[in-house]
Amino acid sequence: MFDIGIWEIALILLIALLVVGPERLPGLARKLGLWINRARRVFSEVKGDVERELRMEELKHSLRQSDPVDDMKKLADRVKAINADLSLEVSDRKATGEISSLSTKSDQTDSSSAPTPPSSDSLKK
Repeated sequence: MFDIGIWEIALILLIALLVVGPERLPGLARKLGLWINRARRVFSEVKGDVERELRMEELKHSLRQSDPVDDMKKLADRVKAINADLSLEVSDRKATGEISSLSTKSDQTDSSSAPTPPSSDSLKK
């Protein structure tokens, strides 16, 4: 952050020792450390707030750009195209007779394999 070398730090500590004195220097160092930590914490909070605001602005901007009505229209067009393809396929299969034979076979298998409900006489016992 600051371009301070070891000799500059030693000079600052020597001047602080001469000005403040050896009795009050540990208390001053503790207070200085607390103030530096508070400044870092405040800086970190401000930085986080700014980043959050920027993310929110980006989201708002992207939401403004994407129109949900257009998305729904595109989806409806896709569904209509799929429906048209399916109805064409069904009509082709009806023309060849595949669907009618399948439906009669499934009706016959459903009625023969379906279990019969118990009679009221068997429930009484």
